[in-house]
Amino acid sequence: MTSITGNLIDWWRRCRRNAARINKIRTYPSAAALPAQLGRHVLAIAGDPVAWAVMECPCGNGHRLQVRIRAHANAIVWDVREKDRRPSLHPSVDFDSADRRCHFWLDQGRVRWVRD
Repeated sequence: MTSITGNLIDWWRRCRRNAARINKIRTYPSAAALPAQLGRHVLAIAGDPVAWAVMECPCGNGHRLQVRIRAHANAIVWDVREKDRRPSLHPSVDFDSADRRCHFWLDQGRVRWVRD
């Protein structure tokens, strides 16, 4: 599938708020070992011991999300669970910048958008 096709699919999902899928889990020895492009359906687990969950944002705008899954000082940490290779992240992921906000739950591989 071309990136243009992928971008159209992502645009359609953003408009309809459909449930995108994150259904591939890949592990990496560190965050520095992550490739430049992870893929649209990949959750990367990085670190030894495991420290980060990283994914391309399912909104399709091309930004990468990185959440801490190991305690560090007073930072919020996420819990990653996996059932039948379908990942879940808790609490919700909330990316907020000057030009966009992406807020969703990842539950058994399905992205469930929070409607603000």
